[in-house]
Amino acid sequence: MEVWRPARADPAAAAQDRAEPAVPAPVAILIHGGYWRSRWALDLMDPLAADLAARGWAVVNVEYRRPDRHPWAATVGDVRAALAAVPALADGVGADAGRAAVFGHSAGGQLAVQAAGDAARRPIAGLGIRAVAALAGVLDLEAAWRLRLSDGAVAMALGAPFDPANPVHTAASAMHRPPGGPPAVIACGTGDDPHLVRMSRAFARRCAEEGRPCEHIEAAGDHFDIIDPAHPLCARAVDAAQALV
Repeated sequence: MEVWRPARADPAAAAQDRAEPAVPAPVAILIHGGYWRSRWALDLMDPLAADLAARGWAVVNVEYRRPDRHPWAATVGDVRAALAAVPALADGVGADAGRAAVFGHSAGGQLAVQAAGDAARRPIAGLGIRAVAALAGVLDLEAAWRLRLSDGAVAMALGAPFDPANPVHTAASAMHRPPGGPPAVIACGTGDDPHLVRMSRAFARRCAEEGRPCEHIEAAGDHFDIIDPAHPLCARAVDAAQALV
């Protein structure tokens, strides 16, 4: 994991903090994608981490063992362990882990929804996840498996074809999980893989049907524009999560 301290770029705000107790920064937890393969790493999220820190967030950029080299349980366990470490890390930088958002991109969007949902069911002491942002998330593992997205990445990750009767598999798929979880920001660019666009739409509909607060953002942009802070699509997604936290 890498921790980015929140910036205080505004001198007037810093001066006011000296006169009044500062409000602790919220925490952004970032989970990178790469279709669960080890050749991709947490540096994919560095531009977004820098932008969030400049906005005044404390940022925890998460790394995890990928299932092309380790069991799926190791991947899920690493993400859960990273979330459990956030309260202590937040204390170290004067941030408030009770005001956290989890941002996940692509396969990281799948991991973010799973981790945030699991934390809602099995709370982590000191951590309050107020939003989860799935950015071009792989949100339907059954569809992704049937379509063999990224050369069969789902079967590689799970270690077997997706099985809707397997609770490990359904826990991993946003479209198959039991209802519940924090408010969601579901964002995808119209220039992305059309299958991911459809998954985002379907998950937004599911959240709405369940009465789960969600904001569905769909606008011009491709798979990496959504984690480029200079792109309006990314800015809209971050603004939506920031409003929830």
